[in-house]
Amino acid sequence: MKSAIYGEKLIAEYKRGAYTFELVDCPEILWCGVLGYAPNLTDEPDIDGLLARYQKLCDIEKNGRCMEDWSGCISINYMRSDLPCGMMFMQQVDTDAQSDEYDLYKTPATQYFRLACTPEIARAAFDKDECGVWELFGVIKDFMSEVGYEFDDRASEIEMYGPDAAYAYVPSRRSK
Repeated sequence: MKSAIYGEKLIAEYKRGAYTFELVDCPEILWCGVLGYAPNLTDEPDIDGLLARYQKLCDIEKNGRCMEDWSGCISINYMRSDLPCGMMFMQQVDTDAQSDEYDLYKTPATQYFRLACTPEIARAAFDKDECGVWELFGVIKDFMSEVGYEFDDRASEIEMYGPDAAYAYVPSRRSK
């Protein structure tokens, strides 16, 4: 298993046709980057503005980066109607001693189902040669219910991008 998040541990693999869903256990994670929320309960945050702000900060060092070549995006509260949606462009760090330019965000220890974003997965899921990592969130959620899991809204969906791979992560817990 290729790690995209420092400290993740493989619990199980589920193979379904072209798909290999991996259930991983992740510790509490500290993220450093740029965070923003929607102004209300119906809209999304200014994603383009957040990304532009994040890219402008690339020259400012993040202390204690855990996975040098990996960065990502967290979709916060997208499955909740009582809180505004948030978005964070980030990297995993091991210290909160960061430049004031950066925002910090913690995700709790939880299990995630993850799926690699590959041309084979894009063809199997959407009948196209490529897809956005975020598009795999729905594929994972549909699969989770088949194996007795549900979305864990204590945590957030995560997209991770590395030099030669990308993964979608959906927080999960055993169905009640």
